[in-house]
Amino acid sequence: MKINDIKIFDEKTLIDRLRGLTMLEDKNVLPYENAFISLENISIDDIFPTQRYVLKEELLKVRTLKWELEKKGVDIFNLNGFVRLEIDGLSEPIDLLPPVIEEFIEKNGRVVHMINDGMHRLYTAYLEWVIP
Repeated sequence: MKINDIKIFDEKTLIDRLRGLTMLEDKNVLPYENAFISLENISIDDIFPTQRYVLKEELLKVRTLKWELEKKGVDIFNLNGFVRLEIDGLSEPIDLLPPVIEEFIEKNGRVVHMINDGMHRLYTAYLEWVIP
């Protein structure tokens, strides 16, 4: 994987972008338009997956991307905004956002952090944490 260019965007730009996201099936629905959005460090142990599987090919892509971005001073586990990447062989740039974690409050009042997007990065971070 060869990264040709990286553009770094700040937290405000990320939050504005998230507020403008629409649903795939209905472009009039903006699920994060009025949501409380913040960038936080959350322990891997405190995040619950919404899917019970990961794809080996995606884990390998995340790991390779992590290594390539580390060479350029970007830590995919600690983004304070998002990065736009131009990657050799891809016709369009891709945006790499921090994982999206949503908080749910259970009936008993317990707050649960559910990963909505970024499962493969979370799993890669977990593997690096438990297998140094």
